[in-house]
Amino acid sequence: MSTADTILLAPTEPNGEAQATAAALAAALGVEFRYWEIGQPRSQVVAQDGQASPARQPAPTGGLPEEFARRLADAQDPVLVHRHDGQILLGLPFGETATGRLAATAVLRAAPDDVVQLLARVVLDDLELRRELSRCRDDLDLCAAQIGNDFEELTFLRTLAEHLDVSDPSHGTWHVAEMVLPLLSAVIRAESLVLVTARHDAQRAGGVVADEPVLWVGPRRLEDDVCRRFIDQYGAEASIQPVVRNHFDEGPEGLAFPGVRKFVLTSMAKGDLVIGWLAAINHVHRAEPHQESLWRLSQFEFGTVEASLLSSVASMLATHVRNVELFREKESILVSVVRAMVSAIDAKDPYTCGHSERVALVARRIGREIGLDDEQCEQLYLSGLMHDLGKLGVPDAVLRKAGKLTDEERDQIRPHPEQGWAILQGVDQLSYLIPGVLHHHERYDGKGYPDGLAGERIPLPARILAVADSYDAMVSDRPYRKGMPERDVERILGEGAGTQWDPKVIEAFFRALPDIRAIWEKYVPHAPMRRDAQRGAADGAPGRCPP
Repeated sequence: MSTADTILLAPTEPNGEAQATAAALAAALGVEFRYWEIGQPRSQVVAQDGQASPARQPAPTGGLPEEFARRLADAQDPVLVHRHDGQILLGLPFGETATGRLAATAVLRAAPDDVVQLLARVVLDDLELRRELSRCRDDLDLCAAQIGNDFEELTFLRTLAEHLDVSDPSHGTWHVAEMVLPLLSAVIRAESLVLVTARHDAQRAGGVVADEPVLWVGPRRLEDDVCRRFIDQYGAEASIQPVVRNHFDEGPEGLAFPGVRKFVLTSMAKGDLVIGWLAAINHVHRAEPHQESLWRLSQFEFGTVEASLLSSVASMLATHVRNVELFREKESILVSVVRAMVSAIDAKDPYTCGHSERVALVARRIGREIGLDDEQCEQLYLSGLMHDLGKLGVPDAVLRKAGKLTDEERDQIRPHPEQGWAILQGVDQLSYLIPGVLHHHERYDGKGYPDGLAGERIPLPARILAVADSYDAMVSDRPYRKGMPERDVERILGEGAGTQWDPKVIEAFFRALPDIRAIWEKYVPHAPMRRDAQRGAADGAPGRCPP
């Protein structure tokens, strides 16, 4: 501050650190301190309308000598001035404040200058140490908060990886998103997350438009039609890099989307294929007007960390969605292979056409009655389709014989479970079918084949298939006999519980019997059609087993 300037000393109150420091010195010297804000006096203030208005005009030096005030204004060390009455004016510069510099003054009785200087210097050093300690504490608090945030992000990414690793694609396309997006919302401090799918439209630039919001986490900030318009407006930009808007509601664009104060938007894409978009809307914390640092302000805004994390999750979800699609394509191919094998069996034995699929349908219904989940029931259904796969190795003359089989002919059919096992053991994707295919002719009392297993040593799918297979065999017509009456079939099954069949499976069978009868009565067998039959099928005629 230039010595030509007039000095203004305005009485003020110090902050906690300066007050504690001055109080310590006052106690040591036995005096009271007065506190001052040092600045430039203003004779007038120019208002917005260009007119000058008078400003406050306190005494320029607050009653202190002008020279003393000037020295105190520029000082870094304690200032001592001897007065004519033998007393000493002591001034302590406490450093900068928001509006000027802070200082403290006191009047001392006669005392050695070197002692006063030493005490004052110690007090100022103590003040600086207090301030440095306070800054360090603030930095530590900020670092602790950042470490906490980083730990939450690492924990979230690990959880996401675990979900992607163990998730069963058969659960649904967005099953993983439903599990991980609530965690992501907490990590990036978003009020809401929305996942919007893409719909391909050749008429639109880029070829994709927003379809439907399939998942909201937190409050629904946008109606569906407004959400689609929001994505259509910013989605193209988000396909290049995440879009971040922290003061969205303060500009004209925000008027079209009320309720959205700030957002991050990123696309969900696998290669050039856009699957959808993921948006974080609003921050759970709002900055206060007095926030003093950019770091603190950043805690109330979306930044590169949040955008990067949102983008990473979107990329992982897009990869998972693509994997689900590939899984379903692969599963469809496997089911087609199974049905082709079943058709080959039916082609060899036209008199039992539809038997395998009926057994599969009945077995699946029993499985549900027992309490198997959807995946297990579908595996049971495929096992039922394939349970007679080994009959592909049985001579046609035996399978097509119109009359009863001889013992020798039965011996030719008897190995078909093991022959089915031999076919399946080389197909890893169908290995889960083997227990049902290999053991569906075992008996609960251990007198079945091929391994003579008993009780619960027989795999559950095989125990269920044994009941479904026996039921269909007894009620079906054969060339050498008519199907048995339902009451006789039910009596035989009931009497065989605990010997030929698992009692628990028989109980489940009878509980589900009304549905099982409906399955059997409404069943229409399907088989591959000849080319000349395809036209009729296209007109709605069902494919039938060959005559």
